[in-house]
Amino acid sequence: MAKSIQLKHKNSGIMKTGYYGFSWTTLFFGCFPALFRGDFLTFIGIFAVLFLIGFVTFGVGAFIAMFIWAFFYNSYYTKKLLEKGYVFSDFQHINEEAARTLGVSISTEIENRQEQRPTVKTASTSPSSKFKNEDKTLTNDAYKIYLVKKYPLEFNDVLKKYIFKDKLFDTVDEALVAVYQVELESESVVSQTATMRIYYTDKSEAISFLGLIGVDVRESSDGKFTVSSKHSTEYFYSDAEFLEYANKKAVDLPK
Repeated sequence: MAKSIQLKHKNSGIMKTGYYGFSWTTLFFGCFPALFRGDFLTFIGIFAVLFLIGFVTFGVGAFIAMFIWAFFYNSYYTKKLLEKGYVFSDFQHINEEAARTLGVSISTEIENRQEQRPTVKTASTSPSSKFKNEDKTLTNDAYKIYLVKKYPLEFNDVLKKYIFKDKLFDTVDEALVAVYQVELESESVVSQTATMRIYYTDKSEAISFLGLIGVDVRESSDGKFTVSSKHSTEYFYSDAEFLEYANKKAVDLPK
């Protein structure tokens, strides 16, 4: 059974989904899963190989080749992403399982981030603090670069659209508007917790912090967060609510 893992490009911040394990879609659909993932060279190569084998063996050999390829394609695809600069960016136990299965090492950058103890952040260490309020607009190139680093956008080669929070956008400017709205929510949380001088403004950092203190976080496609600990399960319906919960947990940590 195939499993998925989130990957993040260490320079651009673009997020992609990697896979490992047996690929049932490859078994039944041959080279087309590669096409849907934007892996065009692999699609062309496998299509040509299956066509030639099928032509020579009246289709029987093509099915056998697809069966064999189904064991290898997911790992091949994910390793190609790693070679392009992507690193594991999922929950630690998922990263470790994927690394063992693929026979690779976890990126030092991600591994170190996950092994660190939670740190207290103050207003002076907020990445957006270098911008004045009047500079926090989409007409400011530096601020736009800050936003896409903090909230990576994924461009789908098949759909020819930008993806952010499981929504499609025709242009990067439309996607940036959605990113900007999320950042405003995040800034709102910061202002609410400023008196505590402890806060997380980045969702992924908040998830990592909660994982370190034994709280499991799951985010659904509609933006809802399910937060589970040994004693309770809570639900949050926006980034702002979730970040407020994480910040309260940070404040409550023993000093």
